[in-house]
Order: sequence, then structure tokens, then C-alpha cells
Amino acid sequence: QQNYERIGVWSDGERGNFERNTPADLIDQIAPINYLDRIKAPISIHHSRADRLVPIEWSLHLCDDLQKMAHPTECYIYEGQPHTFNGGVDDLFIQRTIAFFKRY
Repeated sequence: QQNYERIGVWSDGERGNFERNTPADLIDQIAPINYLDRIKAPISIHHSRADRLVPIEWSLHLCDDLQKMAHPTECYIYEGQPHTFNGGVDDLFIQRTIAFFKRY
């Protein structure tokens, strides 16, 4: 529900029509957030506080939920980056991602 509403915001209403016309109970049935207990693989989450497409709160809540479940989770929060990282932060993101995959 939150995702499709957000898609409508960043696309100026041009996208998200499927979700808009889908019953809320069906959205709940297919929403991955409702199935965190089924995740088997470790998770690495990277998000910038300045991301204007995806709210930082979504990643913070997901990190919190996974950590409460004692699921192997790495959460990195960056400052001042757009949705797609660039420059030195992008290099740091890539280094952290490579290290994550080497560990797991």
C-alpha cells in the first residue's frame, strides 16, 4: 500500500495504476513485508537520508524488524545522497557490498 502510494508521488500519477486498482487485501497478501519470517539469506540494506524517492523510514523500520528477529542484517545509512549513490559514497557502498558477499 505504502509503496504504490509513493510510486504515485514520484511519478506524478503516471505509474502505480495496477496497485491503485488492486484490492487492499490482495496487496497485503503479496506484500513482502508480511513474510519476513520466510527470509533465509542475510540482508544488507543501504539507504540515504536524502533519498527523495523512497522514505528513509521504510529502511529504518525494516532494519529494526529484521534485527528484532535476530536475522543476519547489515544496515547502512548515508547522508546527502540521492536514490542512486554517487562519488565516494558509491565507492563505499560497493566496498561494503563486496565485503557482505564475501562474508555470506
